[in-house]
Amino acid sequence: MTIIPEIIITLFWMIVFILTAGFIGRERFQNNPLLMGIVIVVTIVGTLGSFFYFKDWVERIIDEKLADGASQAPGSTSGVHAIRDCLECPQMIVLPASSFQMGLSQQEFDWAVRLGASSKSLRTEQPQHKVAVNEFLISLTEVTRDQFDAFVRASGHKTASACWSHIQGQPPTKNWRDPGFPQSGDHPAVCVSHSDAKAYVRWLSNETGKEYRLPSEAEWEYAARAGSFAGRYWGWENSNACRFANVTDLTTASVYLHLGKDESSHFPCTDGFAYTAPVARFQRNSFGLYDTIGNVWEHVEDCYRDSFASAPTNGNAWLTEDCNNHVIRGGTWLEYPWQIRSSARLGATTDFQSSLVGFRVARAR
Repeated sequence: MTIIPEIIITLFWMIVFILTAGFIGRERFQNNPLLMGIVIVVTIVGTLGSFFYFKDWVERIIDEKLADGASQAPGSTSGVHAIRDCLECPQMIVLPASSFQMGLSQQEFDWAVRLGASSKSLRTEQPQHKVAVNEFLISLTEVTRDQFDAFVRASGHKTASACWSHIQGQPPTKNWRDPGFPQSGDHPAVCVSHSDAKAYVRWLSNETGKEYRLPSEAEWEYAARAGSFAGRYWGWENSNACRFANVTDLTTASVYLHLGKDESSHFPCTDGFAYTAPVARFQRNSFGLYDTIGNVWEHVEDCYRDSFASAPTNGNAWLTEDCNNHVIRGGTWLEYPWQIRSSARLGATTDFQSSLVGFRVARAR
């Protein structure tokens, strides 16, 4: 981005402030209270406006730098120290303890509404609140078909065949082996319920002696944001989304004709995939994680509630004894652009299966 306009505006108001300070000391201004008052008010307003403009500029630069930091070659793990506890286990990376603002800021709220979101739907992502997260490990990518297949073969786990494929005319009779569209082993496992994901992490724990689990919702959002203040870890723009994520792009729109040509229904770019994409195909975020936005929704541990009122602030999962509705995060290859955001969230029942839903795993250090 060019910084010339920001520099000019900032310097202009600095000069005005300096000149005003000099003028106020002159006798002509001292003898004309009205003129002095006008100059002081204009200077204060201009200085405050410049401050907030400068603040927004700095935040945009930070977001673009974070996006640039994410711009490693797709599939590359250079610079990322990944840990793998067994041959068929997901690769894990350590995320440091820190705090962040979880949920929807007013800036993101206004931006999402402009993209087409309803105010009511966005209330589930509020209030924004500060959360402290302990150090933990999270998988570099979503769990793949090959990794899930290793679990099924080793454990004998049975999954239901009641998956919604989201292919026109197909009934909910699909499963993770056949979600209704072609997949290879490096695609994310889909048609996997929350119960299936929990069975997978129990198996990983037994195989490795480590305490694997689903990430909490707070851990997930912390990982997805990767330090960004923007609605997505790469910034605010729709036009460059296909560099970073598998989203509802022109490729998908060519298959799902009901999306039409309206850019509120899809992104104005091409990622090359009408359905799921292989994991780690797009540019990672600043933590080194792939596909935290787009590709598939991801199960997390928390029970679903329709707001963050009274939510934990220590990074732990928000649970109840009678929970049958859990949170999914991240958006998919078939969502409106306003749903492709770091704070977007939905609820899904424990046994719900969809070709739009997969998961990634976490564990303690």
